[in-house]
Amino acid sequence: ATAEDWRKALGKVVPAVVVLRTTACRAIDTEFAGASYATGFIIDKRRGIILTNCHVIKPSSRI
Repeated sequence: ATAEDWRKALGKVVPAVVVLRTTACRAIDTEFAGASYATGFIIDKRRGIILTNCHVIKPSSRI
């Protein structure tokens, strides 16, 4: 692929990339235990569907 091909491809996909921030509470109480960050990309903007890896959100209580 040429540099121009890469530029065009990135111009289409980069706007769909999002950063996710997740938080989790401690099992013992409800105090804030920490946050983590990950990435995903928009599948359906109208319905708010984002695709990411399961391990990113599974332990989280809030996204």
